[in-house]
Amino acid sequence: LQGTSYRPVPINSGRAYGVYAQAGNADINYGLYASLRGNNRGAAVFGTTGDNGSSAVLFNGRWAGYFLGRGYFSEDVGIGTNTSNHRLEVKDNANPNNVLTKFSDSQDQQIFFVPRLGGGGYNWITQQDDAGIFWSDNTNQNNDAGFVISPWKSGWHGTRFAPNGKVHIGGGTTDDKLQVGVGLTKLNIGSAGGQDLNWGTSYIGFNAGRASSGWKFENDGANNGGGVVYTSVGGTMYFVTEKSTGASDKFLADTDIWDRRKMSIDQEGKVAIGHVNTPGNYKLYVEDGILTEHIKVALHGTADWADYVFQEEYDLKTLEEVEAHIEAKGHLHNTPSAATLVADGGVELKAATVNQQEKIEELFLHLIEMNKRLKDLEQENEALKVRLDQQ
Repeated sequence: LQGTSYRPVPINSGRAYGVYAQAGNADINYGLYASLRGNNRGAAVFGTTGDNGSSAVLFNGRWAGYFLGRGYFSEDVGIGTNTSNHRLEVKDNANPNNVLTKFSDSQDQQIFFVPRLGGGGYNWITQQDDAGIFWSDNTNQNNDAGFVISPWKSGWHGTRFAPNGKVHIGGGTTDDKLQVGVGLTKLNIGSAGGQDLNWGTSYIGFNAGRASSGWKFENDGANNGGGVVYTSVGGTMYFVTEKSTGASDKFLADTDIWDRRKMSIDQEGKVAIGHVNTPGNYKLYVEDGILTEHIKVALHGTADWADYVFQEEYDLKTLEEVEAHIEAKGHLHNTPSAATLVADGGVELKAATVNQQEKIEELFLHLIEMNKRLKDLEQENEALKVRLDQQ
């Protein structure tokens, strides 16, 4: 109806249409065609659920537009807004925890988007003003449904968020909080709690995953080795390595992981290499020894070395005094005994080296003195020979 204001008389029972249109079977045809001209505000087609077009109050089961087939829009679509600058924009009020968009299927599997959350809205981890994506199966507990972000490829690609908060990147099904990759190349992050791990906290596993039944090291058809790094509640970090033992998957208990620790760093920075604990006040302990081509011990000053032996005020013991000390004590003077070294847990390299240098320098002083006396005796001997020759 062009240029005419028309208001049909409503029918209050059965099925009625304000406008009913059908299209034929031409190449291009329209059941209803409308065009809006000019730049003023308006709509080519306007629909409302209000009475007499006076309001837009929505009642259950009533639609301003209802489509049984496909719909096509060549430009932006706005839901809840008439100023959309995007291909699809959905806008609602800013009330916290208000679901903006929901997708569901016939089994009530659903995904819904919440632009703004209240404190503790939907689950315990949310915080005030967070945005959220939530999903659910058809139970109140969401026992089954995870959320997958993946390219159109295969099941081994993408990221899956499990209902219990665990994340698998690139596949995987472990009980860890985070698993990256699958098979021999996977990386796991999870809980290392338990008495058998010296009350661990959390861990990073390299081809090592932990579940309630124990630890699993996967194989690649030839090898099944890996490693674990974890910390204890006391603040000690443990490094565990597991060598390959064959071509099949390997399963270990917490006690096995504890027995395979190769290095630890405690809360004070003490390092122990081997299946040992850090002793005393030392920063480094190495089980079974160290093999190296070079080792250097720092000196803080000249007083740390044994040159003090050559000072005039040095109390150089006579050989008689040295002999008496050895007979009485069983070891050199100013030198720890074997029993003392055992009780102290070993020999300090710096102290032992300085002590040995001290004894070497003392020996040289005695040798120098003996050399002088020897020369004097030689001179006296020559004088006596001259006298005897003259008689």
